[in-house]
Amino acid sequence: MCYFDNDQVQKMRKYFHELDTDKSGMIGPAEIEETLISLGLAKTVDDVAAIVEDLDQDGNGELDFEEFLQMLKDTSRRNCKANYLTDRNL
Repeated sequence: MCYFDNDQVQKMRKYFHELDTDKSGMIGPAEIEETLISLGLAKTVDDVAAIVEDLDQDGNGELDFEEFLQMLKDTSRRNCKANYLTDRNL
């Protein structure tokens, strides 16, 4: 099953605060660019901007923690599905 337990959420919250270099309580595209590209979740700055825009529910151009967590949940679900299919040779 793919979900985050409380310990994982707390670790993600800590990482979110580390990424929030301007301490605004939000992560803008520039703050998350290096992370998304290095993890292979984005290839270009434009990809990063598109990801942030897609996840930005309140339209402020940045991700709050809940929006950031949604990105991680979406990625986790895709990875679990891929692992499920691979494990079953599908």
